[in-house]
Amino acid sequence: PKNVSEEERKGACKKAKSVVGEQYDVNFEFDIEEELQHYTGTDKKSAKRDLFESLRYIKKFDHAFSCTELVSYAWWHKREDLRIFRKRRRGRSIILADDFLNGSWEIKWLSKSVTPDMALKYGLHEEGVSMIKEYLANTK
Repeated sequence: PKNVSEEERKGACKKAKSVVGEQYDVNFEFDIEEELQHYTGTDKKSAKRDLFESLRYIKKFDHAFSCTELVSYAWWHKREDLRIFRKRRRGRSIILADDFLNGSWEIKWLSKSVTPDMALKYGLHEEGVSMIKEYLANTK
């Protein structure tokens, strides 16, 4: 993301690394506030030593993450500045990958198959298409 300090970037990376190895959220339950509560100050390793305590801990919340949920979790403290918001899609409140294509973020890599025309065809908003165009112009 743009306009973040090195300390904030390191903090977001630390949060993301803390959940490496967790399950993939196939149900797309974006309960980020609850995940923040349980991953902050909870020693998962000691809970896993005791089977009963471990089962009770796991039942408390959906401890799985989707790709966009993980990024949102890591940057939730700056969600307003980075414009990270849930949207209702197919009966669920989720965060779409396309929503990260806004002026608060930078494109660091782009598949060669991604073109502005293809992005428009699939419904990407104009700000995201503009970012793709700018990225492509600057990488030639």
